[in-house]
Amino acid sequence: MREAATVKVRGRFRRLYDILKVVEGGKNTKSRIYYSKNFCYKQLTPLLGVLMNEKLIDKRDASEEELRRDGRSKQFIELTDEGRRFLRDVEALDKKYSGLLLEW
Repeated sequence: MREAATVKVRGRFRRLYDILKVVEGGKNTKSRIYYSKNFCYKQLTPLLGVLMNEKLIDKRDASEEELRRDGRSKQFIELTDEGRRFLRDVEALDKKYSGLLLEW
């Protein structure tokens, strides 16, 4: 008899963490975040709102150079100092507890 494949579902905390890691890695438009971690827009939009409300990310208007280079994106998402601190703290806790928080 065949065993059913196990499907792992990302919890809300993991999705928020994944967004912050993607932004930290330089993918700083909504589309790039969307494609990098297989989010759906319906799911991504409220999560970005949560991160902005908590001051972990911030939106800014594109510079003239970015508009010339990218052509489409008018706003960019950046990690705040608080967001960097949050990532550092989460990763330190994960390391302390042998991957308990972020194991996937």
